[in-house]
Amino acid sequence: MRSRRRRLRIEVWYLVILAAVIVAAVLFALLFRGEKTELGGPSPAPTQTPEATPAPTAEADVGLLIPFRSEGKWGYKSNTGAVAIEAQFAAAMPFTEGYAFAAAEKNGKLLYGIIDRTGNWAVEPLYADARPFSEGLAAVQYNDRWGYVNPQGAFIADPVFSKAGDFSGGLALVQKNGKLGYIDATGKFKITNQYDYATDFSEGLAFVAKDENGDKKFYLITDGEEVVAAVTIEEAGAYASGLAPVKFDSGRWAYLNRRGKQAFDATFQSAQAFSEELAAVKQDDKWGYIDTLGNLVIPAQFADAKPFSEGLAAACGENGKWGYIDALGAWVIQPQFESAESFSDGYALVTKALEQGLTDKYGNYKPLYVLDAPAATSTPEQGEGTRTGTVKASSLNVRKEPSTEAEKVTSLKDGTRVQVIGESGDWYQIRYGEYVGYVKKEFIVLD
Repeated sequence: MRSRRRRLRIEVWYLVILAAVIVAAVLFALLFRGEKTELGGPSPAPTQTPEATPAPTAEADVGLLIPFRSEGKWGYKSNTGAVAIEAQFAAAMPFTEGYAFAAAEKNGKLLYGIIDRTGNWAVEPLYADARPFSEGLAAVQYNDRWGYVNPQGAFIADPVFSKAGDFSGGLALVQKNGKLGYIDATGKFKITNQYDYATDFSEGLAFVAKDENGDKKFYLITDGEEVVAAVTIEEAGAYASGLAPVKFDSGRWAYLNRRGKQAFDATFQSAQAFSEELAAVKQDDKWGYIDTLGNLVIPAQFADAKPFSEGLAAACGENGKWGYIDALGAWVIQPQFESAESFSDGYALVTKALEQGLTDKYGNYKPLYVLDAPAATSTPEQGEGTRTGTVKASSLNVRKEPSTEAEKVTSLKDGTRVQVIGESGDWYQIRYGEYVGYVKKEFIVLD
């Protein structure tokens, strides 16, 4: 009898222990469900079912946001071609770092404010002009002077500059009292405004120059203002892969290493900065690509060419159309576009006929909006007295007239290739695809 009670007691304890284990396992699963994936990182947030398609409210919901125009107003579409932000703005700039500048017309003038990715105003329209955000700050024009604001519109650097560039490596190139220098993210000069010519910092290096009796004397400096070398050049591009394209007084281009010495013997009619270990160079009026040793790895065969991005580069074929090549120089997307931009997040902005659209890396094209037909002009076609040049600014506004008060036609990224078809004072008239407008000469480097 006693043994039977003992066995019963043991069985009860087993049942209690088993129940406790089961409860603990359930609680553990409930507490930690979704906390880790198979790779040990955070699990993705739950996604909507196909039946539920609410308006986008966050960056992850809509992916890319590309400006488009409808009935004279600007909005944003996603990479699928779907409207993400309704067309409601007088002008719209691309999104960078989660924010974009959009414009409203007030008292006959365009004023820019900051919008978030839902299309809501983070900062109401206040600024006469603006540049995209870079490293958390954006240059804005207020009361005819430039300063820097954060995404909440607070001035980090008061609007006291006549010119203002983008932040790169913690520094931004600015002009004050007619001289160029560099400020840090607090708005204070780290390198005082003393130069007549200067480039943005890249890989911790920049080229600067002072006018001395009518001649520019160039120096290569570090971001601590240490002089690396004195160099005899006329123009310079950005460092990438330890090399920078420079133009000698002979008119030929070459590449300097980080010591300010010519990296290899080859010189070129024109040269671009390296990207993905390749750089576009011009030889015998054609463009090809070199590697970091100066070897011509893609023969000079294109009418024009742009830097590599995400494994592909836009190139202009014999038919005058743009397509995309791989690192071996083979056409991945056949030349068919009037203009073509670099890839970003798997897509590139292109112009086809009178239509702005997107292409993926397989050549699948999605239209965004119809462009205005170009106004009739007497400007020559390509090859009839025109010149070509490269944009040297992170975001360059193209205006309908040679004035900063004129309506903006479009914006061009650094490295964009354009035709120069005329001049007006300190402005170039340019053609880019189906666009014709005016840009400041100082932001175009002619071939």
